[in-house]
Amino acid sequence: SRMLSWPFRVWWSILFFLFFDYPTPLSIHSIIMAAPGSKLALRAVVSGATGATGRCLVPELLKSPSFSEVTVIGRKRLTIDPAFEVNQSKEESGGRLKQVIVNFDDVTAENGVDHFKGRDVYFCCLGTTRRKAGSAEGFRKIDLDLVVKLAESARAADVPHTSLVSSMGADANSYLLYTQTKGEADDTVAKMGFAHTSIWRPGFLIRRGASSFERWFTWLLFGTYTETLARAMLTDAVKSAEQRASWPAGEEEKLVRHFSTPTILQLAEFRE
Repeated sequence: SRMLSWPFRVWWSILFFLFFDYPTPLSIHSIIMAAPGSKLALRAVVSGATGATGRCLVPELLKSPSFSEVTVIGRKRLTIDPAFEVNQSKEESGGRLKQVIVNFDDVTAENGVDHFKGRDVYFCCLGTTRRKAGSAEGFRKIDLDLVVKLAESARAADVPHTSLVSSMGADANSYLLYTQTKGEADDTVAKMGFAHTSIWRPGFLIRRGASSFERWFTWLLFGTYTETLARAMLTDAVKSAEQRASWPAGEEEKLVRHFSTPTILQLAEFRE
């Protein structure tokens, strides 16, 4: 049924972005065909791994032959859903999955660098709501201050690619706290000078394990499945690494790309 609904979701998403003046979706061909496939051994860092998107992204990375190591940094350990068919115990004992427990209140842009040294891509899946954070200040502390602080650490460690989960409608000039904060974070990270900056602006996230009603209702609001977003992020990371490998020495670029729902849906269809 999901496959049958895909064309309709794309159609409604396109109409939505036209009315809300969203950035033009990227050419999928330019991403998928950016460089010929090659053997990769990418090392990734993921923050927000216990959240809606992160808990789908980590197992996707571990199932990919292009990733040799995945480091999760967070306040608590991630337990991978057995439905993903990833042997977490084996991945951890073999050193392919590493979990680093940190107190984010103590992390600074300077002392966080060690978590990112030698890594190829940083996936930021951090995010909360004002209700969960308890206040507007608490919300901004996570969705802006912490997001920026960890991105600065990744940049200082010379990580070439950062991939940030943002939100539909993110705009630093918005009058709404949520979209304004997301927009401020996007703009700040985009100016840091990573070789590749990927900013993901999906619709409302349809979380894994949500009830049938929740999934249906969120779908009507141009929702994006968290599994779909995770697969799109994986594809982008692999193809961006292949693209960087093809750049002539001394001619590296600084590319910032924004991904909205139509592009996310198409990227997610690609398989290694």
